[in-house]
Amino acid sequence: MKIKIVILFSLFYLTSMSQHLDDHSVLLKQVVLTGQYLPTHIDSSIYSVQTITKDELDSFGSQNLSSVLSRQIGVDIFHDPFLGNYIDFQGISGENIKVLIDGIAVTGLQNGIVDFSQINLANIDRIEVIEGPLSTLYGNNAIGSTINLISKTNQSQKLNMSIESYFESIGQYNINVDLGYKINQNTVFVSLGRHYFDGWSPDDNISFLPLNYYADSTRFHSWKPKEQWFLKSSYIYKTKSNLIIKPYFDYLNEEVMNKGLPQGAFFDYAFDEYYFTQKFDKGVLIKGPFFNRNIDIIFHHNRYSKIKNQYYKDLTDLSQFLTQDIDSTLVNLFTHRVTCSNTNNQRVHYQYGYSFNSELLNTQRVINEKQERTELSFFSSLDYNFNKISIRTAFRYLYRNEHKDKFTPAVNVKMNLGKTYLRFSYAHGFRTPSLKEMYFNFVDINHNIQGNSELTPEYSKNLQINLNSEINNNYNLNCKFFYNKINDFITLIQNDNTPNFEYVNIGNYKTLGTKLGLKFNSGNVNINCNIAYLGQSSIYNPDLNFHIAINNKIKYQINTRNEMAIFYSFKGPRSMISKNMFGEILAENLGSYNMLHLSYNRNLNEWIDLSVGCNNIFDIQTLDSETLISGFHNSESGGMPLSCGRYIYTSLKINLQYE
Repeated sequence: MKIKIVILFSLFYLTSMSQHLDDHSVLLKQVVLTGQYLPTHIDSSIYSVQTITKDELDSFGSQNLSSVLSRQIGVDIFHDPFLGNYIDFQGISGENIKVLIDGIAVTGLQNGIVDFSQINLANIDRIEVIEGPLSTLYGNNAIGSTINLISKTNQSQKLNMSIESYFESIGQYNINVDLGYKINQNTVFVSLGRHYFDGWSPDDNISFLPLNYYADSTRFHSWKPKEQWFLKSSYIYKTKSNLIIKPYFDYLNEEVMNKGLPQGAFFDYAFDEYYFTQKFDKGVLIKGPFFNRNIDIIFHHNRYSKIKNQYYKDLTDLSQFLTQDIDSTLVNLFTHRVTCSNTNNQRVHYQYGYSFNSELLNTQRVINEKQERTELSFFSSLDYNFNKISIRTAFRYLYRNEHKDKFTPAVNVKMNLGKTYLRFSYAHGFRTPSLKEMYFNFVDINHNIQGNSELTPEYSKNLQINLNSEINNNYNLNCKFFYNKINDFITLIQNDNTPNFEYVNIGNYKTLGTKLGLKFNSGNVNINCNIAYLGQSSIYNPDLNFHIAINNKIKYQINTRNEMAIFYSFKGPRSMISKNMFGEILAENLGSYNMLHLSYNRNLNEWIDLSVGCNNIFDIQTLDSETLISGFHNSESGGMPLSCGRYIYTSLKINLQYE
């Protein structure tokens, strides 16, 4: 414990000492796209936008969105052996987080929750995060926050190619290939990757090659083996008027293996489960100037399938056959959105558009084995610019074939006080009940789970105040206060101590907190310190329960070819409300923990980069937890899984360019 305290104080000591370094460097100035009429300087945005740069994406062995967000203040990443990695963002989790790639919603959700380990960072240039509701622009699910991954759209060289080999000592083996080819003003991007995880249990030893397991208890893993294949491709076509037309195709194939423990009198057989997931995303994105307007048009189709197969495995001859425990889900989702913006008038800017969504769900576990939904939305916003004050009013009108129409308003105010920007926002958000929550129908000898077609949407009200100040060219201070209330919270409850369950709207859920951040950049030292005080309450625990979170990151550029970075975080004891894979409410008291990462990057020459590091140096594997409310389908034993413990990673990247 003394070592952890010394590290914490050392980070703050380095913060104060670094003031004497080179004072001529300035903080990076950035352009943001999320929620904007046009590409906008981050200081001019009506929203408070947090950006995660390309350097941050490449640090500490980040291979997917989950590992990147785990280093953001107020964010918790938790692991489920079947749902993957899910997020808790300032007390709001799961289906209330909107994830976008280039403004297009990530679809193909398991129980309404995005598996962040499935979101690959290939060809991603940066990530933009806006906290609070953006339902007036992005519609359903945009209650807690909106996370937008921005892809590369251009390159200066004729040919860019990178090949990365990545390894973790807990059994992770990745290969990533990115290719960019420029044809006049147009560019083709192709990314291909294979991510293989060999599975992990607490008693596993460090291994540098995949292991062969015996037909005994070692075949079972706490963290399930997983193999993922990624393919992403796009063609960026630019007209003479700078209108961009981008056809794209993304593919994911994932297999998760849950190998069971040996059973029987002689432990000669086991039941193994395999989960196969496929996602196909294809469409066309059109954006840019068009007849004195700026347009953003999306045609997008997603096909998501998930199949669970169970096999009886004979451990004497390794033969197997398929049992009757089979489950499959197929979702087809079509999205069309048109947005038109006008910024010609200096004082008054406006935006308007519409969005159409059609969803078709096929699975044995809904009524009639098929359900569909159609939604049509109209949205608009108007900006008034008066000297140093900007005001945006916005609304969204939603028509659905299942519920009453929904009107969602929002207002944002920004004041320019020299190098200080004060932002205020009051916004409503909503989440429409999923087709599963409305029409679920699962009955067996142990379960009777029914949907509820009378569910109403969750509806939120959010208040935020944000102060951002550039103290001088080297320091940037950010202070935020937020309050969020979600009404008609949807959950699965048990009826009168029977095996019968039903989805219902029950009570409300509140989050409240404040965050303080300080960024310092001087010459070859970059320091980012954050502290947050976050609280939440619900119908299950009406008293606000607060906890503290601390994040510190120091990056030191030794010279032009060598760089070191250290990341430290502390999260205090807290209560957490979450949902399991069935949608039941779980309430737990979680213990505190410290996390420490260390990385070293070296540029071997102009085309080879080497990265090595050690993550989770304190070897945190599970969180101490006390179950307050347990689901019918959950065991109350053990702690909450957090990480596979301490591990070493290496990354070797070859970058090839041709002018």
